[in-house]
Amino acid sequence: DEFDVLPNYVHDDVSISDVMEDGTARSLAANTTAPTTTVAANNTSTRTATAPTTYTSSSTAAPTTPKPRIVIKGSLGMKVSNPAGFVTDPAVKASIGVSIAKLVGVSKDFVNVTLRVVARRLTIQPRRLEEGSVEAEYSIAIPEEDIAAIQQKVKETSAADFSSRVSAEMAARGLSSFTIFVTSVSAPSAPTLEVAADENATNATT
Repeated sequence: DEFDVLPNYVHDDVSISDVMEDGTARSLAANTTAPTTTVAANNTSTRTATAPTTYTSSSTAAPTTPKPRIVIKGSLGMKVSNPAGFVTDPAVKASIGVSIAKLVGVSKDFVNVTLRVVARRLTIQPRRLEEGSVEAEYSIAIPEEDIAAIQQKVKETSAADFSSRVSAEMAARGLSSFTIFVTSVSAPSAPTLEVAADENATNATT
């Protein structure tokens, strides 16, 4: 009988009916799939941190260096009421600066004025404010070609003319509480070359 002797490789729990004619054995459960073991390949990747990209604008303007300008200087002596209040009022300073700018024909932005009390005295009338002397020192930035003309204009302007000009500017700003009379006008200085910290800076802003 051809099935008397089973091949050695047939397992004990395999039935005779499961032995094929070619001598090979098949699993008792034909529809059973043996578990598959998948070995993951060593595919470890290394990530390198990338620094953020920094963009530099090429349109950044280089800092500008202030240009030298020609300046002449001078001063006005004044008799005023309430000198302490006079020298600290910005509108008073603006009035004087604009007066000078209009006189010599330049922008008020090119005139700088500094006020200081020289002397003061109390009046004998109890209701009147004290009166005193004030000095207004000014500087004017001017084009080179206008130096001689502007110097001559200042020399030709009398103290009375300056009084009228400053008083009119002060009245336009409502500064009726002050009285002013220009007593002296110094000769303008020789032109000097100066570097302005801010060419648009002005003392006469209103």
